Amino acid sequence: MRPARLISAHKGGVWAIDFSPDGQQFASGGWDHAVRLWRVADGGSVATLDKQAGNVLSVSYSPDGLLLAATSSDESVKIWGARGGKLVQMIGSQRGYQESAFFSPDGQLLVTNGSDSSIRYWRVGDGSLVTRVIVEGGSLALACRPDGGALAVGCGDRRVRLYDWHLGQLKAALDGHRDGVSSIAYSLDGSLLASGSSDGVVCLWDGESGELRHQLRGHQNAVRSVAVHPDGLVVASGGVDGSIRLWRTSDGTLCQVLNGHSSGVLRIAFSPTGELLASGGGDGAITLWQPG
Repeated sequence: MRPARLISAHKGGVWAIDFSPDGQQFASGGWDHAVRLWRVADGGSVATLDKQAGNVLSVSYSPDGLLLAATSSDESVKIWGARGGKLVQMIGSQRGYQESAFFSPDGQLLVTNGSDSSIRYWRVGDGSLVTRVIVEGGSLALACRPDGGALAVGCGDRRVRLYDWHLGQLKAALDGHRDGVSSIAYSLDGSLLASGSSDGVVCLWDGESGELRHQLRGHQNAVRSVAVHPDGLVVASGGVDGSIRLWRTSDGTLCQVLNGHSSGVLRIAFSPTGELLASGGGDGAITLWQPG
């Protein structure tokens, strides 16, 4: 892949990126307290949804692309209309900040993982708390299997824990890292789970059984973000060392190393078609990468 476009997006580190389901826009959030929308076609600014969001930790589109949720250090979760930019819901956890958020497949629930080592299910319509699940080992990262069959949680005690989506019951605790698991992502079909850790290692797991397939070594220090290509054949990882590494999922072979940020890579995301990879850095920039 090669850099296709560089966007000077934020005045602080870019910790949050997500593409809209139709691939026409993407959202970003940064340490400058701003949540912004961008056109994929030319990198132009579409809207600034918030300038007082706190340090933005994640952004996530609803499955239909009509809503955008953002979590931040100000202990609230905000949900906007992705087209009109209207704030439609604000959820206050009152128990610390929420690290990341994902919509349920039907868009009716929002699932978050909090700084108090819990997973919360919120009703999108009225912002009410449906249930709360305590995570042993501390909850650092969250991923929802696209079919709604499971939740994967990266934990501070070096384990990846798998939970039943509907019941919130622990199904398995996976061992493979030597430090806290700070990033995690499912493949589109749910057959693969990737995790990245402060130990600099990326682990690939079977998305159903939890069996460890590969341990990928190459980053010089912590891995901050992982993303699985929509075709499931490639995993990307972004690290504090400033590099993005592309790995073949079948055998764990390193395919390519991308360098373009002047500081650590904090967030990466593939577009819905896989034609683009977006990366956000501690330098406040977003780079769009394309094949070539």
